[in-house]
Amino acid sequence: MGRTAGIVAGQVIKAVRESVPLSQEHLAEDLGVDRTTLQSWESGRRPLSQTTIETMSNLRDTFLRLGADMAIFGSLHDALEADRLLATLIDQDPATCSLDRHPLGSLVLNRSTTSRGSLVRN
Repeated sequence: MGRTAGIVAGQVIKAVRESVPLSQEHLAEDLGVDRTTLQSWESGRRPLSQTTIETMSNLRDTFLRLGADMAIFGSLHDALEADRLLATLIDQDPATCSLDRHPLGSLVLNRSTTSRGSLVRN
């Protein structure tokens, strides 16, 4: 996966953290991870899609306990899909990718993936 593999989901995690509000240091402590791990998730350097189910569950449980804006957290699934799509598109070599094997060739984009501002719902 490319360098943008987790950037959308990372921004969602950052927005949820800021809804509490907590510093990266305090949230990392609550999650039981290093601050650099949380920084890497938020910046997209370490994609959330490569974490364990246990870690994702811990994120959800911690945010619930802290009273975070769960509407924002609810958009994490769409953000993970957006990251996967972007990474796939960026990593494709257009010269060698045939149209019938292109990632958009078999994908049906839903409204939540394509709507402007869909990651943060009011």
